[in-house]
Amino acid sequence: MKKFWFYIEPYVLFFKKGEKALFYNTLDYTILKIKITPELLEIMEKLEENKCILLEESVLLQPAISTFLEQLRTHYLGDKIIATAASVRPALFQPIINNQREFRRVTKNESVKTDTWVMDYLEELYIGLNGVVEEKFPECYKQTLYFIKSDYCLQTSALLSFLENVPDLQINQINLFGGDVLSHPDFNTILRFLRSKTHRIHLFYRYDYWKPEYNITFKEENYSLTIIVPLWEYEEELFNKKKLSFEKSNIAPKWVFLVHTEAEYTKAIQLVSDFSHTAVKVIPVYTGDNLEFFKAYVFTEETDLTEFQLNKREIYTRQKFNPRDFGRLSILPDGKIYANVNFDNLGEIYTDHIQTILYKELQEGQSWLRIRDKAPCRDCVYQWLCPPPSNYEIALGKYNLCHLSETE
Repeated sequence: MKKFWFYIEPYVLFFKKGEKALFYNTLDYTILKIKITPELLEIMEKLEENKCILLEESVLLQPAISTFLEQLRTHYLGDKIIATAASVRPALFQPIINNQREFRRVTKNESVKTDTWVMDYLEELYIGLNGVVEEKFPECYKQTLYFIKSDYCLQTSALLSFLENVPDLQINQINLFGGDVLSHPDFNTILRFLRSKTHRIHLFYRYDYWKPEYNITFKEENYSLTIIVPLWEYEEELFNKKKLSFEKSNIAPKWVFLVHTEAEYTKAIQLVSDFSHTAVKVIPVYTGDNLEFFKAYVFTEETDLTEFQLNKREIYTRQKFNPRDFGRLSILPDGKIYANVNFDNLGEIYTDHIQTILYKELQEGQSWLRIRDKAPCRDCVYQWLCPPPSNYEIALGKYNLCHLSETE
């Protein structure tokens, strides 16, 4: 009786949940979903353990398995080759996710100077220098960078002391936000200090708070700028005036349009069409009464999964930590420090050391290691193809923002 090696291609990832199996081609992003019938159960269980298995010809001739093999071959997901005494088994093995940055590994190695190691985890910093008194949606900043409703102004000496131990140019990017950031009384002092700690400084400003004289400051200091336009505060004349001012000053900021209704979304798309050579984003905001809008424009559909175009590294990353949050800290105008502003603070710049804050998040935190390992996602075959958990899930109080279960 002839025997064959039945295998899954090395660029294909295989996921099995209950009675469903999914094959994902990381080269062309094809997805093949298979219902696991009793006839396919044994072979699926074997493939879950090993990407290359030995089968007798009689097994491959069974109708269900023959059809399954043809599906794999049609989508370039797998194949078979004859096994002989002279042939060599295809070198295919189940992947082992080797996370060199896993914190547990660092703490077990006593020869490592952990204070140095833990600082390496800090990649991006968000600093709210000040706030605003009034804001229609005060919780908006918990979903995306925006104004903070706060009477506080971040204390300069405490901020500089807190960041003093950060090695020079350690942080990839520092983002300044909160309110009228440039009006902070010590802005220039803070800016000079931060330049020694990071490769890039980025300001976030609501369009109606940006003043004409800031154009000169911007060109002198050469930081990056994002202008935020909440469509619920949109005034056409003022918007056009600000846009024209940037163009005349030869400044090309990034633009973000915040929307919370279908009408605002439609308006934002119309405005975006005028920014042909500029980076522009439209970001939805949940306000507590627009769930249907989110279901229509934010929730993941099955057809979205192929558009994400994920490689193996990105999928493996999602199984270990949250790439949205990992390596990021936020400091708000009151001095409190967060890994994610939706969770409890990790400490304050007035009383804590930055190493202590990083240790705490890695050992006890809820943000950096937040992955899709809870129901219903943990039982879904799309678990690791969906985007990692975001702030939207927290705002909506719903763990899965998708329609995928409706298609199964």
